[in-house]
Amino acid sequence: AAYGIDPTEVTVADFNRYLQARSVPAPWSTMPDSALPVTGVLFGEAVNYCSWRHPQGGRLPREDEWEAAARGAAGRHYPWGNAWNPNAANAGSRRNGPAPVGSYPEGRTPEGVHDLIGNVWEWTASPYRPYDDTTASTNLYVIRGGGFNALERVSTATFRGGMPAVTSRENLAATGFRCVMPARS
Repeated sequence: AAYGIDPTEVTVADFNRYLQARSVPAPWSTMPDSALPVTGVLFGEAVNYCSWRHPQGGRLPREDEWEAAARGAAGRHYPWGNAWNPNAANAGSRRNGPAPVGSYPEGRTPEGVHDLIGNVWEWTASPYRPYDDTTASTNLYVIRGGGFNALERVSTATFRGGMPAVTSRENLAATGFRCVMPARS
């Protein structure tokens, strides 16, 4: 099925609008509006946000959808091409935290999707299993893209990590998300 992926990670300002619209208490004591990617959001909260943001079927991307957006039809190693570009991603701890979304325009895909590498890891809807065993039991979900604190060598369009769906918000300090929605016909 055709889908569209959000061009940026969900921002703190975006998530605050969701909390206010749903009259959901903020899980943090203070979270001023900003263009920084929201982090510390539990898996279930991210799922609920995507449903709210795109009421016609919004959800977290599956791992294969996230990778297709990052690699493109050409199968790039990085969203911008096949060679590492230090000016294309907030990775390798050069910056001590996330940057406002879209701060690295050299890292944008040809289709206009920002920050698929670096800035913050991103939740996917896929359980973390070996590729060849779709029945393995797991309590982890795949995270992709690497964060500001990820080594450059793992900040590729193909590297995957795993994160428990239920964990402490502190463990998610470098993990955010983006949503997908069905493509309009």
